[in-house]
Amino acid sequence: MEKSRLAKEVIVYLRARPGKIISHRDLYEAVWKAPAMAGFLNTLRSTISLARLELEPDRIHSVYGVGYFYTRSTNGKASIS
Repeated sequence: MEKSRLAKEVIVYLRARPGKIISHRDLYEAVWKAPAMAGFLNTLRSTISLARLELEPDRIHSVYGVGYFYTRSTNGKASIS
């Protein structure tokens, strides 16, 4: 249950900032409300996968080595800022 709640919180956080790239660290610290520690990236990736599969397919995008962004459009045209 905890993972589902966190997945929803990730979506809420990203949805509030459509098109804005959020770094891995910033996203983790905002949602988990704790400093990013060793291994945080695996935890974040797992939660993002759950969010994509169960809640928001095709709306959460990765920026390799940087973070994630959310797009409101599902027409295949991701717009970032």
